[in-house]
Amino acid sequence: MVTETRATPARQSLFLDRLAPKVNDPFALFSLLFAFGVLNHTHTLGSITANYSNVGVTLFSIAAVALLIWPSSRRLLVAMSAGVAISVLSKMPSVVNHWLAFGVITLAYLAVATITLRESDREGRRAILTAGTMYIGAVAIVCVWAVAAFHKLNSGFFDTVYSCALDHTNDLTRLFGLGRPVGGGFIGWLIIIAAIGTEILVPLFLLLRRRRLFGLALAFGFHLVMAVNGHQAFSGLALALYVPFLPNEIWRGFDPTDIWERITYRYIQLAGMFMAALGAALTLMGSNYNLHWRGRMFYIVGSTLVAAIVFRALRRSQAFDSVESTMSSLLGKLDDGARRAISVIAIVVVAAFAINGLAPYLGIKSQLTISMYSNLRVESDERWNHLLVPEAVRVFGGDDDMIRVVNIADENIDWLEGKILHRFEVRRRLSAACDGTPIALAYSVDGSSIQTTIADACESEFGQKPSLLQRKLLTFREVVEPNECQW
Repeated sequence: MVTETRATPARQSLFLDRLAPKVNDPFALFSLLFAFGVLNHTHTLGSITANYSNVGVTLFSIAAVALLIWPSSRRLLVAMSAGVAISVLSKMPSVVNHWLAFGVITLAYLAVATITLRESDREGRRAILTAGTMYIGAVAIVCVWAVAAFHKLNSGFFDTVYSCALDHTNDLTRLFGLGRPVGGGFIGWLIIIAAIGTEILVPLFLLLRRRRLFGLALAFGFHLVMAVNGHQAFSGLALALYVPFLPNEIWRGFDPTDIWERITYRYIQLAGMFMAALGAALTLMGSNYNLHWRGRMFYIVGSTLVAAIVFRALRRSQAFDSVESTMSSLLGKLDDGARRAISVIAIVVVAAFAINGLAPYLGIKSQLTISMYSNLRVESDERWNHLLVPEAVRVFGGDDDMIRVVNIADENIDWLEGKILHRFEVRRRLSAACDGTPIALAYSVDGSSIQTTIADACESEFGQKPSLLQRKLLTFREVVEPNECQW
């Protein structure tokens, strides 16, 4: 006779407690979601980031999988941050906006890690890294929301024909087969106002104690819609940066007598295990084939994990702590020198986002400025459409810097033909293609019918390769007519 042995609830709990990632403090949750976001981004946009010949990608992929298993490891977080920073720096400017933003954030984390080098006490090092990552994460996500919202304050975004808000809405209606596209009229205006209102209110509410719950709800709702619409790479990366805004009460000990507490606690454990297993499997597969569905599945698990944690928070807390009080408790464990150093790093992060966000208006660059899907046009006086910033602030370049490429005799860059681009962008791309073979170029200044033909553009201004710093930092987006939605 065979006797069937069943695991008792106590044994099941013991199994999960031993095997599941230990997500029992803010840093562990932050690290778990950060690792999840990095892997989700890699396996969603595989053709852009999943190139394992790149040292940075290899480093952060291995560190991220390990961090999903041991989320409390400060060393693994530093290793993953180094990998992300190396990957972003090596691939610039061929990266997307949110990956560049995380490059800035991970560089800041590495700067925080250097502060710990002067600490001989292990607990002191852990406290510095915990406080630094939490504080900078909170600062960074507020900056991203604020800059993105500011760019959208232009007449193009409020255009009920070409607004990116309606473009995304119509993508959703097509996805779910909900009928004809939305455009014009009261519904169009309502969608546009809802979109810009969300992007303005989220950073504001996150900074206000009594409105933080609404800020998180708006942010998660926004990310859910964007993820369903195919942008889960961005939404997955952002999840970790909301951890500093969660209340401290959720980290109280597990209460086994509360059924909802048991359900959410065990789901958090199971979700962590699944994310670690799936992350490891996807990394080992290392293929760019059909990666989009993998990223979407990965995002669903991560977002429901966050939902379980928020649900737990709502049942435990009547009011969300302010960022200041939460950060005060973490920074209060540090000495004055460490607090000042972290504050300086945070100020540098804010300055980096601010300067990068102002770059389009100054005429420095127009790509990779967190102006994705904003309808912003600042290329020339006649196209300038921002409602608050006047054309007079553009101190670099002028209207004659925009040129239309008529013909270019090189198969590697002939896709530039017919496009309106900044003169520097044509120079950046054409000079990279020069290999000793003459490249003929025909172009006209935008708005002019006079055409200029150059027998060998490699011997002209367009063949002068920009410096490494210019090639990495300065890039301009194509000018599309009419003002259609651009990433």
